[in-house]
Amino acid sequence: MRIYDPESKKSLHNIFIFLTPEEADELGQSARDLAKNPEKHHHHVPDLDGKREIMVAVYTYQNLANFDAESRKIINDLSA
Repeated sequence: MRIYDPESKKSLHNIFIFLTPEEADELGQSARDLAKNPEKHHHHVPDLDGKREIMVAVYTYQNLANFDAESRKIINDLSA
């Protein structure tokens, strides 16, 4: 697992996410879809107002090339 803040360009070790039941359901559906279809490699899960967004990704050796260089660096950083 990698948790990344693209604004600060830093890997994080812990986060706390507060979700409504609907947002939690959408995040769960997105995660299940990615687990079954890793070639899609990521989903965007917006909040109900469209002001915030969780981007969730699944990485494998087969789909790693689909990520940009910055993402591949984060994924490959074993110390993150």
